[in-house]
Parts: sequence; structure tokens; C-alpha cells
Amino acid sequence: MSLGYVIALLGGWSVIAIAIVTFIGKLANEKVLSNWRRAEQKELEQVRHGLQENRTLLDKSLASLTSGQDKLYERRADAADRLWAAVLELREDLSGPPFFYSILLPDEYMDVLEKGNAIAASVSSLTDRHIMEAIEKTKKIEADRPYLGEMLWLRFFIYRAFLSRVAHLIVDGKEKGKIISWREDSGIQQILRNVIEIEPLTKVLGDKPNPFSINMIIQEIENQILKEISLSLTGKRSTLESLEIAKDLQTAVAGLNPFGA
Repeated sequence: MSLGYVIALLGGWSVIAIAIVTFIGKLANEKVLSNWRRAEQKELEQVRHGLQENRTLLDKSLASLTSGQDKLYERRADAADRLWAAVLELREDLSGPPFFYSILLPDEYMDVLEKGNAIAASVSSLTDRHIMEAIEKTKKIEADRPYLGEMLWLRFFIYRAFLSRVAHLIVDGKEKGKIISWREDSGIQQILRNVIEIEPLTKVLGDKPNPFSINMIIQEIENQILKEISLSLTGKRSTLESLEIAKDLQTAVAGLNPFGA
């Protein structure tokens, strides 16, 4: 056997050995890679499952929140409807005094009342009991106060106080034989300072030749009520903001009494 043949033989076995080692190494690498891929896939599936559970929980939470907001909006809308109905009812029940004041000048009040004409008829049967009954009918709205917001509630409170005070001036004037102008009453002035700026209020109160001013005041307060309803229902007036703004106003109106001096 020649040396070249032996070397060739050994070289052939080396090639075979290298091939076998390479093949085994490839199998090992593929096995390791396969195990890694399975582990990675399993981990990925766990992550996907966790994300799906979180997404499901989030969807349920959002659905619950949306449902709660929808119910709250419905309650607010229903409360606002009832409050506005109370505004219209109060305006109707106490319509006589504003009509009386909007038609006549101060020096005509008693003359017309004594003559007993159609204008006088608008207030001739008015009593404090009638005023109290009109106020009592609106007290059911107090149950809706949590859904109305403090600013809206206080606007309504001031509106009711104004109409009640105007009506009381007529009743008191009939008993004393002299009806004073609503502009001269300190109670009316105190009420209106809470809803109208000083400058325009001073102008209205000083505009004595214009009897229609009282209707302008009523319209202004009603517009403020409608504005607050809109702010509340559209979410532009937050509960916290309403409470903060209402603090000073609550203090100012705390002592209002339509039957006071």
C-alpha cells in the first residue's frame, strides 16, 4: 500500500468525519432554533392573550362608562325639562304683577286699581297665599338639584324670588293703600344685583318712563337660565366649575326673602 494511497484514504475519512460533524451540528442548531422558536411562539401567544384580556376589560370599562354617562345625561336632560316647565308655570301663575307694572306708570297704580278695570283685574285677587302656592308648586324641582348644577339652580332660585317679590309688592301696596314702583324696592335691587351687572342694572332701575323694563328683566333672567341649561347639557359647565362659581352667589342670595322688608 503506497503512502499516497494512505494519505488519500485518511483524507477521505476526514471529509466524511467533517461532513458528519457538520450534519450533527446542523441538526443540533436546528433543534435549538426550533426549541427557541417554540418558546418564543409560546411567549408571544401569552402576550397576545394578555393583550386580548386587557382589551376586553378596557372595552367593558368603556362600555360601562359610556352607559353611565348616557344615563347621567338623560337624568340631566329630564331635570332641565322639569325646571324649564317650572319656569313657565311660575311665569303663568305670577303673570299679573309684571303685566300691571309693564302697563302703568307709578302715579297711575292706585287710580287704575280703584277703578277696577281690566288691568286692575290682573292683580285684584292676588294675595300672599296665592304667591306661596305658586312657590310651593315649584319645590318639587329641588329633587333634581343634583343633576341641574348649582349655577342653574341658583338662577332659577333668583328668578322665583324676583317674581315672588314683585307680586308681594302689589299685595302689600293694596293693603297699605299705596303701591310702590318695583324699581324703588330694596329687596328687588338686592335680588337683581346677583344676576345683572351694576351698570346695566342702574340704567334699568333709573329708566322710570319705560314700564316695559320689568319684562326686559324677566327675559334676561330666563335667558341666563337657558344658557346654563345649554352649558350643563353640552358638558361645557363642569360640576366643579359650577360649584366654585356658585359659592359667592350662594352667599349673596342666602338671605333673600320675597316677603321681607
